[in-house]
Amino acid sequence: MKVFDLTSDVIKKHNIFFLYEHDSCISDHCMHEIKVNSEIKNLSIEINEISFEEELSQYLSSDLFGERYLIKINIKNAKNIPKINASLKQNSSDNVFIIKYSKKDKFDIEGLDSLFIDTEIKEFEKNNYLTYLIRSYRIDLTSDEINSIEVATSNNYLALHNILKLKTLYSKNNIENESSYEGFDIIASIFKDKQEVFINKVEKFLQSLNDPIQFNSLLFWFFKSVYRHKNDSGINLKNLRLFGDLSKFCQAASSKMSLKLLENIIQKIHLVDKISKGQYIDLDAKLEIKKILQISFLKTRNG
Repeated sequence: MKVFDLTSDVIKKHNIFFLYEHDSCISDHCMHEIKVNSEIKNLSIEINEISFEEELSQYLSSDLFGERYLIKINIKNAKNIPKINASLKQNSSDNVFIIKYSKKDKFDIEGLDSLFIDTEIKEFEKNNYLTYLIRSYRIDLTSDEINSIEVATSNNYLALHNILKLKTLYSKNNIENESSYEGFDIIASIFKDKQEVFINKVEKFLQSLNDPIQFNSLLFWFFKSVYRHKNDSGINLKNLRLFGDLSKFCQAASSKMSLKLLENIIQKIHLVDKISKGQYIDLDAKLEIKKILQISFLKTRNG
């Protein structure tokens, strides 16, 4: 099955997925979709390929406390896939298993009778994948916008994902009676609002934030641009895809923040990404985002 055919209905009918990783960005999004549509709230568990038989056995039967897990196995030796497939046939749990591999056509897929997902997107399939992503991110785009995105991203799937994530955050439809704010409003508040207003907006925004990954992607895009501007103040801001107020905010942050601070912020953003994907279960993604916003506010005002 091609990745763009992986609908919510298909995901809910399966709990074992073999994922051919041709592009890590596409694979990561696919795994995120599987976790979300399978409604798994717990952290993901990674199993070592070398000791998979011993480690896997404990997840093949139902958890005593009714917990469900997303189990990931990264495969380097394709010869292990039939063995893992045979072990998973004994599964009686509600856990979801993703077996990721990067060597294709090294075994008989048809003979294994399992769901295999192909993340390789050929030239003539790009439009199918873009349509799939637009549906996945639940956004409405005009034909002109879609054509513009196709031209701007070319074969860069990471750029494609990031642009669509930004589109999900740039919608005024989510704002009702100022009960919630969009991601761009929060970045603007860092530079424009008084501290009391800023704190109030951040609190309301985080309360209504259902998916930290999307807003975190916006933070990464913005602060990565600030970092690049700090390294080279002569860089063309249009090359960073910054226009209007965002270009002014980038310049303001660049003038007030040190390279070391920007590196720490980007590192913290990477931490939020890991927390949101199930790692570091003792940490709160929203709290870490709040720390990023607070330090940004203080430094842009006081230097």
